[in-house]
Amino acid sequence: MIELHKLDSDVLVGHNISGFDLDVLLHRAQACKVPSNMWSKIGRLKRSTMPKLTKGSTIFGSGASPGIMSCIAGRLLCDTFLSSRELLREVSYSLTHLAKTQLKKDLAPHVIRLMFQSSESLMDLIECSETDAWLSVELMFHLSILPLTRQLTNISGNLWGKTLQGARAQRVEYLLLHAFHAKKYIVPDKFSSFPKETKVMKRKVNDAENKEIDGLDVDNANFENDSTNSDHGKAKKGPSYAGGLVLEPKRGLYDKYILLLDFNSLYPSIIQEYNICFTTVQRPANGSVPHLPSSKKTGVLPELLKNLVERRRLVKSWLKNASGLKVQQLDIQQQALKLTANSMYGCLGFSNSRFYAKPLAELITLQGREILQSTVDLVQSNLNLEVIYGDTDSIMIYTGLDDIGKAKVIAGKVIQEVNKKYRCLEIDLDGLYKRMLLLKKKKYAAVKVQSKDGTLHEDIERKGLDMVRRDWSLLSKKLGDFCLDQILSGGNI
Repeated sequence: MIELHKLDSDVLVGHNISGFDLDVLLHRAQACKVPSNMWSKIGRLKRSTMPKLTKGSTIFGSGASPGIMSCIAGRLLCDTFLSSRELLREVSYSLTHLAKTQLKKDLAPHVIRLMFQSSESLMDLIECSETDAWLSVELMFHLSILPLTRQLTNISGNLWGKTLQGARAQRVEYLLLHAFHAKKYIVPDKFSSFPKETKVMKRKVNDAENKEIDGLDVDNANFENDSTNSDHGKAKKGPSYAGGLVLEPKRGLYDKYILLLDFNSLYPSIIQEYNICFTTVQRPANGSVPHLPSSKKTGVLPELLKNLVERRRLVKSWLKNASGLKVQQLDIQQQALKLTANSMYGCLGFSNSRFYAKPLAELITLQGREILQSTVDLVQSNLNLEVIYGDTDSIMIYTGLDDIGKAKVIAGKVIQEVNKKYRCLEIDLDGLYKRMLLLKKKKYAAVKVQSKDGTLHEDIERKGLDMVRRDWSLLSKKLGDFCLDQILSGGNI
């Protein structure tokens, strides 16, 4: 604690530091009766008594509890575990796995309890711990976590510490609060899953004479937060409305080029295309899906998204002519704008959000399903091409061609035909596959062809296959990979 006080660092960095390291340190300080003038040096605020250190959530990697966060007041907490979960798509988010995939460094696994048996192995353990600390810092720089979260905070106008803890819903909430306040709107109160009346209600649940309190049926009252259902051993609740359209795939092994066409930011683009906003859509009292707005005046939500998209386009134009450190700075800025725009739809369907609006979320997903279906119909009827699969915002087209140049020409025709129907929506070529094994919805493996440094490279891409699961044995994964290599090799098996 004295060393921390001497360093007086602005940021504490670690991998799962918020869910493990700080919790252990503070509990040890409590158990060892470390005086308050010493343990409070972990933060910048002098504390006389230690707050309750109960965990906020039992889910691994869910972040620090309010008590722990109050102990480090005055310092930022950068948890590379939380940040990598938001910024990367990996099979595992352990430091060992991320060091291998992101930093290209192999770490030998250690059995820690056995390393306490001799002084030599104990020194090895200390070195391993120090290596882990340096790897966390290296991962932080590799992912540009601090500059990226700072940009996200600047865009949204919330607290930097909350952004580092992965509070995506809060970022969107603050962004909308600033936007509506600027236009003199009165925004709704913050929704609470645990209202102050809850204790009163719980005391009166067994009172047979008093079945209703403040107009709420106590027998049917739900006092649990949707987002913590998994903490109580319940299945995580999904959205209570229909989501994206997933077409039934035409199963099989395809040995000619397949095109993957994807709508760029589908839901944010739908909001702009159809002017969907709290201020433009008339929401029916019976809870049914509303109609598209007829208002010509641009709503706050579409205007805000348009501003984010235009700012990103401007930053990307600057990026083309930039050099040196400016390239990295501008790239981080455009990433932050993209992440903010893409997370905007989420607040509409999140029941604990201040701006929760289920009818708007339903209307957006309804339009998404109609757009995907109309795109499939256009490709199949007008262009006489075979669509073998479609999922939410993307379609797969089997070209039946061996020539990559001709396949790209077909992709260009499809893009041109689809994009001329819309004002804001844009479809683009997201992937080109040489061979594909299509098994079922959201499950396929394919040889992806992509250009790197002017030359074509082939990589096997796996989506949804059971062999990528973390709880499968290494032997089953190796055997699965071998079988896939043989099937997708193009030769005789």
